[in-house]
Amino acid sequence: MDEENSAKASAQSDTKSSMGDKHETAREMLQQEREQIGKRIAESEKLLNDLLRMSENKTSLVIQPGSLVKCTMGWIYLTVSLGSIHIEDQKVNVISLESPFGKLIAHKSKGDEVIMNGRKIVIEEVV
Repeated sequence: MDEENSAKASAQSDTKSSMGDKHETAREMLQQEREQIGKRIAESEKLLNDLLRMSENKTSLVIQPGSLVKCTMGWIYLTVSLGSIHIEDQKVNVISLESPFGKLIAHKSKGDEVIMNGRKIVIEEVV
């Protein structure tokens, strides 16, 4: 009889332990998801603040966030990275200042030249 009771107690203990492990795993997964969502929210808030800050910028002859730049490789708009867009049949590459090319042309002005991937790019206009 004692062996039978011992076996039942052991089986119940294993079940409780397994359920506890599943609960802990689920809690950990939820915590990781919360952290990921928090990071996405912080990134979205940063992008929104960048966009709002650009609307405050005055017209400048120096490339900065919010600048529309014409260079030998086409039109570039410096804001948050969106890729290419078309405005009145004109292709505009929308990039951020944090992108490699954005960093390269930051604080440049009309007539300045930069080299990207061995290619000379001339800043023709800054709007």
